[in-house]
Amino acid sequence: TVSDLSQPPDLLDMIVKTLPKLIADKVDINRANLYRTYLDADLKRQKVHNRSELLLSTAERFSVLQRLAFMAYTGAAPTINFTDAQNLIEQHINSPKIDLHACTRDFLTNSFLIRKGDDYHFSHKSIMEYLIAVHFDEEIKQGSPVTFGHVELEYGILSFLREFEPGRE
Repeated sequence: TVSDLSQPPDLLDMIVKTLPKLIADKVDINRANLYRTYLDADLKRQKVHNRSELLLSTAERFSVLQRLAFMAYTGAAPTINFTDAQNLIEQHINSPKIDLHACTRDFLTNSFLIRKGDDYHFSHKSIMEYLIAVHFDEEIKQGSPVTFGHVELEYGILSFLREFEPGRE
């Protein structure tokens, strides 16, 4: 139910901004769909707000964010600095035309990250949990779980993953 989704309270803003679209699109109302729709819409909003095209596609941005979320969760990189982000983008985005410095700046500015000093971290733990669950769901659906099953999963990740309804196999 919507009241279940509004816990914790910081999700209330997300619900207010996203629920009408979920209803209009006749999408199941759950946290996973709420986050997906909200994050997609927020990236579109940033394009309009900044009056410019984002340098990374939505798919590229989420691919790097999923990797970053997994690294933060496992402790491999609890925070990330500009150089770390640049290396991560270089590893995951295969384009000879890419302006790596500009893409890194764009990524750090428009990817649900908060800067503290020289380091960046996710603006909300729940966004990180959602991205990790998406990563695991993709592995499961592809039938090649590389990282799934190798780390202990917290309740937040498991609850998102359950909403994706991965196959039991």
